[in-house]
Amino acid sequence: MEKDETLTELNAFEPSDFEPAWWLPGGHLQTIGGWLCRHFTGIDYSREKLELPDGDFLNLDIHPSNYKARRKEAYRAIAVLVHGLEGSSRSGYIQQLASRLTKENILTVAMNLRSCGGEMNDKNRFYCAGDSDDLAAVVDWYANSFPNTPLLAAGFSLGGVLLLKYLGERKENTKLKAAAGVSIPLNLDLGMQQIETGFPRLYNKYFTHYLRRKGRNKLKSDRYQLPVESLNELDDIREFDERITAPLCGYDSARDYYSSCSANNFIPDIQTPTLLIQAHSDPLIAWDQSILDQVKTSRFVRLLELNEGGHMGFVAGKIPLRPHYWLEEELTRFFAEVC
Repeated sequence: MEKDETLTELNAFEPSDFEPAWWLPGGHLQTIGGWLCRHFTGIDYSREKLELPDGDFLNLDIHPSNYKARRKEAYRAIAVLVHGLEGSSRSGYIQQLASRLTKENILTVAMNLRSCGGEMNDKNRFYCAGDSDDLAAVVDWYANSFPNTPLLAAGFSLGGVLLLKYLGERKENTKLKAAAGVSIPLNLDLGMQQIETGFPRLYNKYFTHYLRRKGRNKLKSDRYQLPVESLNELDDIREFDERITAPLCGYDSARDYYSSCSANNFIPDIQTPTLLIQAHSDPLIAWDQSILDQVKTSRFVRLLELNEGGHMGFVAGKIPLRPHYWLEEELTRFFAEVC
């Protein structure tokens, strides 16, 4: 009955109209401007380390940092936030959302994927979109620690892929009351094709630079071994996934990795009320009508299809350099309503 009630809240949720800032027109400026506007946000976290069954660990950053001073029953809900490719708990969109959720008395747990958050993980491998078991470990930990508090989750871009995979795998057995995903490449191979040509290739180069740098940081220690002689051989994300991510995370190839972990494989099995926010102007996502039609057939997934917003941008505001963060406000309002 409780899940049905949450599903009713999902379908009854009325998002406000998004009017993109006139000074950030188009998908590229929404994407880049949204990152720059949020880039210098700063909030205080309390860090906890969660040991994983395979001997690795995750760093979890909790806001507000003094949350232990209050009774566990004092919070309306707990929201687990999962960042995107090469992000962390310090990503602007994570901090902005955490700050807003706190005002609604919702405790936030910003999950740093393996090797993210300023501390290298113990295993050779990095994170990947298939790490749904890592999210399950976080959800189970807080479900046991706060047994009477509803659990929510929000995933962004690659973190959204991971979240939808978790929801589809667990079906009715997930401990989440509701979830939200933003700017998700529902098919990873199509998403990769999108950023391999034209202007979007600059995003590809940007992320590859940071992935290679992370690899070099690992190689500074004798504890790690990577299956390449030189990271300079890796020209783009697909090559990095082919040579590093796939073999270290147990996939035969980048194609196998993308095929196994694409979110569209798991959406039909999702049985947790889930809100998806996607923009047609997103320069990092390839739109496929058949996938959108599949999403729309799900009873538990509601798709908000917006024309504008870019990739995790969704910046409004009539005065230049005084942004209004529509995305974070809508997610906060949605979570507050389903609580």
